[in-house]
Formats: sequence, structure tokens, C-alpha cells
Amino acid sequence: MNAEMRALLRNDILMGLDRLGDYEPVLDALHLNLRAMGHQSSRDEVKTELRYLMDKGFVTTREKEISPELTRYRITAAGRDYLAKEGLA
Repeated sequence: MNAEMRALLRNDILMGLDRLGDYEPVLDALHLNLRAMGHQSSRDEVKTELRYLMDKGFVTTREKEISPELTRYRITAAGRDYLAKEGLA
């Protein structure tokens, strides 16, 4: 994946999480949503970009009480601010 495609994927991850509001998807649901948007990225590529966005403070996680292996993702205030600054929200 080249740098431009990686940037588009990162932006679409953030916009997707922002649109979902209170719903916090697991990795597989987020990956399927991105595929429906036309991204051909693998599950591992999405996971890598989520890790990057978490390192930047744009995404955070929450583990479930039941089935804690199903980590849920949500956009942070910093992620929303980034989208607003870039005119993506």
C-alpha cells in the first residue's frame, strides 16, 4: 500500500468511527465496512492502521466484559478535531 492509499484508509477509518457514533465496532466489523467503501486492504492492514491511529491519540479501545477478546474501537476527541481541521467532518 502506498502512502496516499494509507492516508485515505486512515481518514476513512476515522470518518467511519465518527459516523457510527456510540456504536463501537470490533475489528472485523470495521474491516467489512471499509471493504464496502471500496478499500481492498487486508484485516491486518486495518489493524496496523488502527494501532497507528491509537498511537496518535485519534482512536481508543474498550474491552467487553463478556468476550474480552472482542476489542471495540471508537474515535476520540482528538480524532474528531483532526477530521474537523481537515474538513472531513
